[in-house]
Amino acid sequence: MENLSLAKSLFLQALAAQEAGNLPEAETRLRQALTHAPGRESLQVNLAGILLESRQTAEARSLCEQVLTHNPTNPTAWLNLALCRMKDDEPSAALDAMEKSIALDPSNANAYGNQGSILMLLAKPAEALIAFEHAITLDSGSAEWHTARGTALRALRRFNEAGE
Repeated sequence: MENLSLAKSLFLQALAAQEAGNLPEAETRLRQALTHAPGRESLQVNLAGILLESRQTAEARSLCEQVLTHNPTNPTAWLNLALCRMKDDEPSAALDAMEKSIALDPSNANAYGNQGSILMLLAKPAEALIAFEHAITLDSGSAEWHTARGTALRALRRFNEAGE
């Protein structure tokens, strides 16, 4: 029990470091937490997210695949795997992973927004627009998804709507 308690404390320190923009510290704390709670999904998925932000895609991808081998219903692992695949220039595989994430957690605005970004890479602006609009429905305050929606509208030559 003590190990789990220490892992939780380190996890919370990692989240605080990430929030402060200190990715190396967040990574260190998550790695330490994993020594106390090896194989803990939440720690692995969060470490994968930090590694993605730090451009360590190969290790992030490996962690996501590890989690999904044991639990193929983890929506965050699918989302992180999709982002890894995007960074590795595999947009079709990224779209497949993002769709799995959305199916498991249809309330995640970031999953829909990233799905839209992938669809834009695949030159599917009409489908991307739907994804961006869904992301905005779930998170109306996201400037990122409003901007992306405008980009999709411009790609569709719907200029009047793009200015809204």
